[in-house]
Amino acid sequence: MLPHSITQEGENQALKGAKRLMEFFKLKNIIPSRIISSSLLRAYQTSLIIKQEIDNQLGTDLEIIETDELTERRMGSVTNLTVDQIETVIEKDPRYKQASTDWKSSRDYKLPFIGTESLKEVGLRV
Repeated sequence: MLPHSITQEGENQALKGAKRLMEFFKLKNIIPSRIISSSLLRAYQTSLIIKQEIDNQLGTDLEIIETDELTERRMGSVTNLTVDQIETVIEKDPRYKQASTDWKSSRDYKLPFIGTESLKEVGLRV
């Protein structure tokens, strides 16, 4: 998992999302009690922004529950490598067939490294 913080753009998106959630809650007469978040730092920070907005408007004290099950595609042993670096490792290892140019967006392709998952597997997990 990458340890990146939320960006300013992400903060703005979180505020917009909180407003849309509030509209939905009011429309459906819902009072939420918790936010379920990925355990990634930027996801947690997004949850905090949403929590503050909802708590301020509804007078609640939402609980934030973090889970690894909502993290993005697991990249296993190549987690901190760039796309170019990953492709170079595959190219240099005679055991692996060269990855197609669309490997990142291919639903079924799974990198040949320990701990990776395909986009299809991510979808099933999440």
